[in-house]
This record gives sequence, structure tokens and C-alpha cells, in this order.
Amino acid sequence: MPTTLTTYLLGVFEAPFAVVREEAWYRITASRAPTGHLVVAVNGTLILNVSHAYHPRVLAGGGTP
Repeated sequence: MPTTLTTYLLGVFEAPFAVVREEAWYRITASRAPTGHLVVAVNGTLILNVSHAYHPRVLAGGGTP
């Protein structure tokens, strides 16, 4: 059974590398930077860096996905 993560839809963001394969493991990190930005990386490569102003409700930590 696959592992899933329920989340808000923030949008679709292109990965800055060519291939993301099925049945491959990737290290995904997500954090809130001191600047208030939501930062997401895949295998250490930055994928997403959005400001609190861009998604205020999600980054406030409230609500239900």
C-alpha cells in the first residue's frame, strides 16, 4: 500500500531535474524558514519556496486539509 500525505493544494511546481521515476525513493523535506517562507526540497534540490503572503492560511498552521 502506498504512503500518502494529505495536504492543501498549493499548486503544481516543476522539478528542476528531468526524471522522477515510479517506485523510486526520494528524500522530501519541508520546513518553514525564519523568513516565514515554506520551503520544500527533493533530494536536497529546492522545489518550492513561497512566502506567507502567497498562502497565508496554509502557513498559519490552522484549518483542515
